[in-house]
Amino acid sequence: MKTVRIDSSGITKRYEFKVYGGHIVRAAYIKRPEKHIICLSTQIGCANGCLFCSTGTIPLIQNLTADEMREMARQIQVTERILYEPLLISFMGSGEPLDNLKNVIHVIKHFPTFARFAVSVSGTGVNRVHRLPGYVKVQFTLISPFEERRKMMQPNVDPLDSLERTAMAYSWLKEFNVPLIADFNDDYESMEAIAKFSNSSGGIPVKLNRFHPIGQLRPSTQAEQCLKALKEHGIEAEYYETDGEDIFAACGQFDC
Repeated sequence: MKTVRIDSSGITKRYEFKVYGGHIVRAAYIKRPEKHIICLSTQIGCANGCLFCSTGTIPLIQNLTADEMREMARQIQVTERILYEPLLISFMGSGEPLDNLKNVIHVIKHFPTFARFAVSVSGTGVNRVHRLPGYVKVQFTLISPFEERRKMMQPNVDPLDSLERTAMAYSWLKEFNVPLIADFNDDYESMEAIAKFSNSSGGIPVKLNRFHPIGQLRPSTQAEQCLKALKEHGIEAEYYETDGEDIFAACGQFDC
């Protein structure tokens, strides 16, 4: 079973699939001028409890199998008629990909059509990143460059020095992802520390991401100033906005 909802921009579609146990799992399809993106969930619920992610409030129920993830992607490809189009498969929906790594790797290695792959890493169990195939782009979440603040948002997160070592050692495409949250990480002090952390990790690019409201947390209005601060420190940086907020299909909004 699948249902589809389209956001007001017409760019993002939210797909819902029923999987083993009768659970509903979400995926998203994003049509960009230069590529098509399919965003897949890897788990139902999540054990990491990140407060800036809708899934973080839902206890882990089960991992998705490789067949379930592959079939969701296939159905979206068929529905959107993109079987032979440039495609990015992004494991950035519900769940922590590293906690279902065996199945994620199986999907990547046995995907039936040509695609590029990207994996989001919350910061828990980061030392498992080296097990990914060497052609996968990794997006390391850096909600704050300060340990105490990170623990406020991510109670189970690995220490910053572990993230630094892992990110530096990963040899393929990588970036730090910073969801900008109002009055939490959108000040000059945070940007200065992020720039220092990026440089100490080997000059990894930084993606500032528009945060989508969750609970009492709200998106920053300081994106331009934050981007400017990073670039003043010589960091390769960009600000990125995802579509689909009105259908709960944007970054961090999957709640299944």
